[in-house]
Amino acid sequence: MASLLKIWRGLLSSWKRRSINALCGAGILSIPYAVREGGWFGIGILLIFAVFSFYTGLLLRYCLDSDPELETYPDIGQAAFGTTGRIAISIILYSELYVSIPLLCIIPCQVTF
Repeated sequence: MASLLKIWRGLLSSWKRRSINALCGAGILSIPYAVREGGWFGIGILLIFAVFSFYTGLLLRYCLDSDPELETYPDIGQAAFGTTGRIAISIILYSELYVSIPLLCIIPCQVTF
């Protein structure tokens, strides 16, 4: 029984590593492709999106630090737009999470087999 448990842990650990490698590898490999297809303009667009992402992170940090009661994205939506904002952010956030589940199941299977 102990050896079966050891094998199961090894398989689970291997699956986790392969999943992380597949998700990170897809992003790392897509950047050179985007640069090749977009040229210098593509590099500029990537840098602009990097700056926007950084600035958005700063805004989120400033927003969360402004009020100790704010802990989640729906809390931020409620602080900004009331109950309607909380409901809208919750729908968007949780629908994105549910839609990504099949992708997280498909990608490791493609890498494994």
